[in-house]
Amino acid sequence: MKEDISLALSIIAVVLTMFSVSRIDPFYLTSDSILSASLAVISVCTAIIVAYQIFNGATIEKRLRKLIGEEYERRLEEYKEEQKKIVENDIFFFKLSLVSSISSSFSSDPAISVYPIAVNALMDCNENTPTQIKTLCFILKGVHDKIDVSEIGMCQPYLDIEIKTLRRLTKFSDQAFALLKQISQ
Repeated sequence: MKEDISLALSIIAVVLTMFSVSRIDPFYLTSDSILSASLAVISVCTAIIVAYQIFNGATIEKRLRKLIGEEYERRLEEYKEEQKKIVENDIFFFKLSLVSSISSSFSSDPAISVYPIAVNALMDCNENTPTQIKTLCFILKGVHDKIDVSEIGMCQPYLDIEIKTLRRLTKFSDQAFALLKQISQ
């Protein structure tokens, strides 16, 4: 919008300058006509320079807004990713502490209660957390030592998830491999 207005004003200035130049009588050289011609040439040059500066200013402003907007969006996405990782990590540690506290006194009932939570926490493990994988495998080994989860119908989906997750984690943890071997027997 600003660019259109500045372009229109520049064109009007150039046209008015041409009209003033055309009124000069080129056949009679007087001091007034030389001064008028000089003033007309300077006016045309000034109008062209001003139009260029206005146009350049408007396009620079538009480019800067675009650049700043893109940078803001990129930084916002990076921040969101950082916060997502922090939240996921906090949830994992909450699950780990919950499982650890429940599993401290294994009897048959708490072992059944802790099993789905432990499997969900194990699913959240990744290759960067070998200590966490070791801890969860220890807890799940204790659950499997107390009860046979394959005998309990409600635990079957969790057993499938546990086996799938352990297969994924065997390359990062020997405890995951040992637990998978124990479950498979």
